[in-house]
Amino acid sequence: MKSKVKLISGLKDWNRDYEKLIPKGASAAKSMHGVIPDEMGLYIDEKGYYHTSGYVGVGWLKDYQGKTMVDPVSDEKLALMIIPRFFFESMGNAH
Repeated sequence: MKSKVKLISGLKDWNRDYEKLIPKGASAAKSMHGVIPDEMGLYIDEKGYYHTSGYVGVGWLKDYQGKTMVDPVSDEKLALMIIPRFFFESMGNAH
């Protein structure tokens, strides 16, 4: 059986998850200084918001036990896409 995937997109590097796209319980560092690639470079601020750091790409969201997170409603594995914050803006200026 093929696993279904829910891709969380719309996040850029070095930004706060204002829209709360990342579900609570996703593994993340407690500060910017402790980020690791296995957690997609995520960290949590003092107010409980997730932030992205300098990591870009696509990866599985993991819980604090290291297991891939699954959407409880759709039973889809959760993947996160982080894009560079300057890439698309500079493409528009290339004309």
